[in-house]
Amino acid sequence: MIRRFRDVIDACGAASVLARALGLQVTTVQKWRDRDSIPVEHWQKVMDVARENGVTVTPEQLLKLAAKNAPKLLRTNEGKRNVRRSVATGAHREA
Repeated sequence: MIRRFRDVIDACGAASVLARALGLQVTTVQKWRDRDSIPVEHWQKVMDVARENGVTVTPEQLLKLAAKNAPKLLRTNEGKRNVRRSVATGAHREA
């Protein structure tokens, strides 16, 4: 069951599997897992990788996780940067 972004990353096989699929460093995805967040601009590919591993992750699930984490994220500089970037690029409407 998907209750956290960590669960989403695990559903993709592992941080290394997801990092490879996204063309990112493993440490980047490990940091997402540690922070329990996934940047919105990667959601579509993350859903695709999870599906390839037999797990359905929906945009609605990701939005609920993001909403649940929003108060925590907004208290951090990282969260504030992600929100500004998401709004500036319109990425928050793509999911």
